[in-house]
Amino acid sequence: MRASTRAILELHGYTVLEAANGIEAIGVWHEHRGAVALLVTDLVMPRGMSGHDLARELQADQPLLKVVFLSGYSSETSGRDIGLREGKNFMQKPFSADQLLETVRRVLAGSGLP
Repeated sequence: MRASTRAILELHGYTVLEAANGIEAIGVWHEHRGAVALLVTDLVMPRGMSGHDLARELQADQPLLKVVFLSGYSSETSGRDIGLREGKNFMQKPFSADQLLETVRRVLAGSGLP
């Protein structure tokens, strides 16, 4: 899923920095924080850090960082306590390339939630 998401975004002109888990993502963040406008993260990741934990940590460093959460579960199931909204800051897997691109465009334009 990560490879196809990256391919779709890069095909449409986005620069993608990829990480396999939250710990790796924090390392990528420290190297490229000035170039990152949007975090796209799965809610459930390997090595113990959730996507929500990752987003909270990166937003502590950069409060205006925008985030799109992904999950195989519905927004009601996976994000009751963190305010996930389909098409605003959450995408349920599987999703189409068009759904991904529309959500990314909307969030980057500011009509999604940070």
